[in-house]
Amino acid sequence: MAFSLKQVNQDELKTREFEYSEQDAVAQQVAPQGLFSTMVKGLDLSRLVKEISLDDDFFKRINASVTMGTDLAAEGVDNVAVNFEYPANRPAGLPPAANDGVIFKPGPIAPHTFTCWLDKSKSLDYQYQLEVEFNAQSEWTGKSNKVTSPWITTRARALALDPLDVIGLLDLPISIGTLDPSVQQVQVEVSYKDAANSFSDDRTFVLKAGDPPVHWRLRLSDPSLRAYQYRVTYFFPGNVRYTTDWVTTDGGTLVVNNPFQNQIELRIIPLLDINNLQEADVEIVYSEPETKYERRTQLTFGTLPLTTQVVVIPTLARNPKGYSYSTTVVRADGSVISPVLTPASFEDTALVVKDGPGASHRLTVKLPDTNLAGAGLLAVKVVVWGPGSPPDVAEAIFTPTATADQKLMIVQPDGTGPWMYNYAVTGYTARGIPRPGDTGQASDSSLLVRLPG
Repeated sequence: MAFSLKQVNQDELKTREFEYSEQDAVAQQVAPQGLFSTMVKGLDLSRLVKEISLDDDFFKRINASVTMGTDLAAEGVDNVAVNFEYPANRPAGLPPAANDGVIFKPGPIAPHTFTCWLDKSKSLDYQYQLEVEFNAQSEWTGKSNKVTSPWITTRARALALDPLDVIGLLDLPISIGTLDPSVQQVQVEVSYKDAANSFSDDRTFVLKAGDPPVHWRLRLSDPSLRAYQYRVTYFFPGNVRYTTDWVTTDGGTLVVNNPFQNQIELRIIPLLDINNLQEADVEIVYSEPETKYERRTQLTFGTLPLTTQVVVIPTLARNPKGYSYSTTVVRADGSVISPVLTPASFEDTALVVKDGPGASHRLTVKLPDTNLAGAGLLAVKVVVWGPGSPPDVAEAIFTPTATADQKLMIVQPDGTGPWMYNYAVTGYTARGIPRPGDTGQASDSSLLVRLPG
């Protein structure tokens, strides 16, 4: 057997404090001072006692809530120091009656309150200044990573700040506009110079058709100096490059379009013996020795019906001299007409592919009266067509700024018989309403056109 005994004794000492008080109303006699009544005796108290409203200007204060209304981290800003002074407009050398300051950093930002009493003038204007410090990874490039804004006067009670709004910035989007497929890529060089502030920046961007815009972003030491320079280099197949001259501008956007200065349109007219034709190949070659730019276009005729085709040749030269072409004809009997490179002038806007009868005729269209505006016309169109089914058609268009003689070429399919062509003249008013003119037949190599009356 086993036996155990546990005995526990616990004593507790607790202290309580009680406070008892009692209040009773007691009647007292208050004797007013007789001296006060003696002092105001005979006086108009309305002149000595003034009732004051708590809305009086005397009690007004500057109480502005200041917040950072942008994402500092996204803008590449390390911190923004904001300094406040009151009053805003004061004589030179006079210190402010009140000042304050706060530093904002990336991340959650609590509002700051700038408060002070009004001065004797009761002006509600105060001024603030931003000292912005950018980090090294910021996409904005400037003379230094620290930028101080000028003093800005305001009376706003809720002030939302963006440091980029008070700094001179140049944000230039560079984008691709209309580019010919022959342009493989473009290289855009931009340059900014501010000699007075010893600041400059030079960049090079490479873009292709379909690329999104790129941005050139600068923090300017002189916000009023926004002019910059740029030039574009175009890359063509065969390692051919074309570089423009430097251009000075202050435009807010830069869109790169085709470098071509002119565009020539040629009509390729087939006059081939369809009864003995397997295929006809035409190659048109345009080249510029000074720029080494070359453009080759190939056309194939063989599928019936044989129709006129149009070739557009863009040129870097403003006044291109000419082109060359060669034709290879494979007959159904197996014989081949070998190609021979033949030079041609752009004065001939039609190129005839021949393997049989047919003739081409050059025609000059002239306006004896070039005062289109006096006749109430915005344009005059002359349509000329020759014999055959379908006939060969060409047209000339005159405007108030383009009234020089125009040369056309019309093809006579069979090449036999007397040469005749048809023409029709149409004028167009400023509203685009057509005005019929002369029509008829002629055989002269010069066609004089009267303005539709």
